Amino acid sequence: MRNAYPDNPTLASNAAQAARYRDAVQGACAVSTGLDAVGKRADSLTNDGYSRMKDGMTAPVGSPW
Repeated sequence: MRNAYPDNPTLASNAAQAARYRDAVQGACAVSTGLDAVGKRADSLTNDGYSRMKDGMTAPVGSPW
C-alpha cells in the first residue's frame, strides 16, 4: 500500500512502524537461536554437565500441601 500511495504520510508511518517491529522480532529470534546453540555446545563440552546442572535448578521441590 505504501508503494501504491507514496504521498500518504499515514501509510508511510505504518510501514516504518511495521519495519521496526519486524526488526525487533528478527533480533529476538536471532538471540534465542544463539542462546540455544550455546546451550547445545555447552553440553558437548561438559559431557552433558550443563543439562544436569540446568535440570537441578529447575527440578520441582515438592508440593507444599
